[in-house]
Amino acid sequence: MPDYKIGSVKLEEALFDEEPVVLYFATLPYGGSMSELGRPGLYRIIAAIEKQYIDHKDELDSQIANDFSWLKEWMRRTAESAEVFDRVMFAMRENKVRRATLAGRTARIFRSTVDLQMFEIDQAAFREEKSADAAFDETSEIITPLPGQQI
Repeated sequence: MPDYKIGSVKLEEALFDEEPVVLYFATLPYGGSMSELGRPGLYRIIAAIEKQYIDHKDELDSQIANDFSWLKEWMRRTAESAEVFDRVMFAMRENKVRRATLAGRTARIFRSTVDLQMFEIDQAAFREEKSADAAFDETSEIITPLPGQQI
């Protein structure tokens, strides 16, 4: 597996850390190409996440994230390999509660990780982009001409 680093921790070492959930998302934009990571590496990360979820199920189930959709979109825009991304989504689609709790847990860990501050910036940029799109759509509706009318 390539020598990915998250902060000063190598991915190989971080897989056995207490918070492996963060690896799942951290490797997407900051660990290089998802296709370079490859299936074996991704499977190990998914396995670590699934174990983390089982070990902390009660705690995680009480932390439903309201804004899972932007995180999913951020992942989609970052993914470089459709095949690997399909596997990522397969690991997340079991049920809504599980997906949301994993997202909430990950977002919380990111906020406490100095090396991943860009995650917050990317999140803000995505929300601004969505707001701008929504504002544009509203404006378009306002100035849409009636039949036979020119603007």
